[in-house]
Amino acid sequence: MNTELLQGFYLGDFYIEPLRGQVVGNGTTAHLPPKAAEVLLCLASHPGELVSREELIECVWGEGHGSDEALSHAVSEIRHALGDHADDPRFVQTLPRRGYRLVVDAIPASQDVDSIVIGAHTSTQNIGFFESLHQRGVFETAIAYLVFGWLIIQVVDVLDDQLPWLKGIGTFVTTLVIAGLPIALVLSWFLELRDGKAVLDVRTPRDERRRRFSRTYVSIVCSLLFAAFLVFLFDLYYGLPSKDIEQPYFEKVVQQSSPPVADNSIAVLPFLNVDGGQETQIFANGLVDDVINRLARVPGLSVSARGDAYTLDPNSPSQLV
Repeated sequence: MNTELLQGFYLGDFYIEPLRGQVVGNGTTAHLPPKAAEVLLCLASHPGELVSREELIECVWGEGHGSDEALSHAVSEIRHALGDHADDPRFVQTLPRRGYRLVVDAIPASQDVDSIVIGAHTSTQNIGFFESLHQRGVFETAIAYLVFGWLIIQVVDVLDDQLPWLKGIGTFVTTLVIAGLPIALVLSWFLELRDGKAVLDVRTPRDERRRRFSRTYVSIVCSLLFAAFLVFLFDLYYGLPSKDIEQPYFEKVVQQSSPPVADNSIAVLPFLNVDGGQETQIFANGLVDDVINRLARVPGLSVSARGDAYTLDPNSPSQLV
């Protein structure tokens, strides 16, 4: 029996661990019984070749032991673990009354440089921490999340000023984006966990980019949803910090410096002398007196004298009421 295959080998997108009786692939881990694993090892030792039923029975059960029924049952267990079908075989082909043939090549794990199995007992490749982060797409997830989160905050900030019914949502969204970053990184790291270990199967650069994009997309979406739930609970039970809306400078000055105003009172300010002429100024003063006299005849209206009104500065917002 091929001892190199016994330590683990690949069949297409599946990783076979005969010693542990496991088949890892397509996001699942299937159990492979010992006899079925031995039958698969015998077939993997002769890929593409016909292995007779008698040879398989003698290889697995020994001479004078085993039966055709036991062999057929073992092959059925292999097909079930690999998701294979006898009518349309992708791995094990049945030749009626003759035997079986493995239609794909078995690649020992020690020879496959395109695949990394993290946490497997048969892994012969040691990768550093930062290389592991790169393989799992953590860096790509962090960059994509920061860009996407910044865009969300900017859009909400604009809508917060334009739509009155969105007032105060900016604090919620900002807290959501901040809380979701560590969740996205953790999901990106553990997303490929399969039965206690992470499997990074990279066949081509195109497959690698597709895998990283899928992990990044799922990590960002799931982290935002989970963070939104956590922030909602925090806001519900403890409350998010509220931002005090600052009053415009003009309103502050008016509230702090303006003198008290009596009800039903009015003051007539001096008219502006545009040309600066002496005759124009005399006319403007006379017009102010005439307006004051006419307003004074209005019942219930208090009119400030011209001397008091002229003490107000028309160019100062604190004097305007």
